[in-house]
Formats: sequence, C-alpha cells, structure tokens
Amino acid sequence: MPAELTVAEFPGRKFMGNVARTANALDVGSRTLLTEVHVDNRGAVLLPGMFGDVKLSVGRASAPMLIPGDTPVVRAEGTLVAVVEDGGRVHFKKLTIGRDLGSEVEVLGGLNGDEWIVVNPSDEVREGTLVQMRTEKGK
Repeated sequence: MPAELTVAEFPGRKFMGNVARTANALDVGSRTLLTEVHVDNRGAVLLPGMFGDVKLSVGRASAPMLIPGDTPVVRAEGTLVAVVEDGGRVHFKKLTIGRDLGSEVEVLGGLNGDEWIVVNPSDEVREGTLVQMRTEKGK
C-alpha cells in the first residue's frame, strides 16, 4: 500500500514509501495499528528519532453494502442472513462479511441489495417461516 510521509523538519516535502507490514492487532487504548513503512532515504535526510505524519492511500472501487450488525446469524453452516422471499417466507442465504463496524457490518457477498432482510431474527425464525413484513419508518 502506498504511503506518504511528511516531517516538520522539511515543510512541504513529501517522502513516498510503501507499507511493509503491520502488527495485525489494534491497540485498544490508543486505537492505533503499529505499521512499518519503507521510505527511500538515499540522501540520508531522514534521521533516527524524527517524528512524522503518514498518509495511507486506501481506496475502494465502490462503497460496501452495510446491514445492521444484529442481522447476521452464525450457525454451523456459516454466517447467514434471513431474507423474506415472495410469499412472505423466510430463506437463509450464506453471507460473506467484511469489517464489523459495531452497529453495522460490511457485506462482501451473498446479497444483491434488493432483498428484504430480517433484522435481529429470533431463534423462532426458521427456514420457510411465514412472516409479516414491516418496514422501519422512513426507510
């Protein structure tokens, strides 16, 4: 991943580099991720002990689909989502989840985006259950 480093000692100058590796674990207290960035320093202008700011270029081709965090159901066969099909019957579809954002989760696969999903399904919601649909106000 490309990275851009700036240091106070060289205002307006940008040093380009790439992320080499990360700790793969967030520090809960500081909400940071230890990351190693390799920067070309052939002129030896960057010295040990300097502090800098790093800007990471993170891009996506399209925004991810988000669903409420209490919607996925985890079972032995994997992560599922209950959708309401024609006729008002529930069908469980396999779901591929990306990031868990707390109140919402990213959906990487399994939904088209035009389905009616069951939010916070109880244990009583089973395959083929007949349900009466209700939409949230304003949605």
